[in-house]
Amino acid sequence: MASKNMNLIIVILVILIIDVIGGYFIGKQVMVPMTYERELSEGGGEGGKDDVEEGDFTEPGIVHNLEPINLNPANSMGEVFSCTLSLVAPDETVIPELTSRNDQIVDIILNYLSAKNVTELNDVTMREEYRKEMTERINAVITSGKIVNIYITQWILQM
Repeated sequence: MASKNMNLIIVILVILIIDVIGGYFIGKQVMVPMTYERELSEGGGEGGKDDVEEGDFTEPGIVHNLEPINLNPANSMGEVFSCTLSLVAPDETVIPELTSRNDQIVDIILNYLSAKNVTELNDVTMREEYRKEMTERINAVITSGKIVNIYITQWILQM
């Protein structure tokens, strides 16, 4: 009798393990790609086909990573905002200038983002506008080329 119960428990455990592993693979291989494809087909959002204007390059370009930026938003009551940004250039000609002007570029970004309040920084729909405005401000000071995009690799608002 005890061995029948033990065999039943083992069978149930094996079925549960197979179920968990199967669910993981179905989620990873089927559900996640379906979500990504739906976002692309809708054409919106970061990385969507509407983000690239006609005449812009479509390759990722050369990336210049900035150190994480930490600040207190405008009118904050102790909230902390942190982001990590990567500047994208179409070729390597502008990278030496981005490196030499790194402190100036970080200052531009800090001044721009620290003027935003918590509500503005928390509004996901405004990130594309912020990205474009920061790109324009940075391009206004560099002379050896231009950046064409800013990748937001981290965006944290801690309240």
